[in-house]
Amino acid sequence: YLVLDSKTAELKIPVGALRTKVVKVSNTDYRAINVSVESEDWIKVEPKNFTLQPGANRNIKTTISIAGYKQPIME
Repeated sequence: YLVLDSKTAELKIPVGALRTKVVKVSNTDYRAINVSVESEDWIKVEPKNFTLQPGANRNIKTTISIAGYKQPIME
């Protein structure tokens, strides 16, 4: 599981747009951690799997795409 502290990242993304954000992951534990990211269709994360040694940091790239809104078909 992922625990977030009080810092947040806000992205305003208009419909049909694409945004890329770099997120820093830190291991503050005394043990190494294995990180595995599961994502949905609208967000791509690179790298998806890695190991962080105690005290280490790693940047991961997130790409978020918001599909264009489609008007429902009315009969």
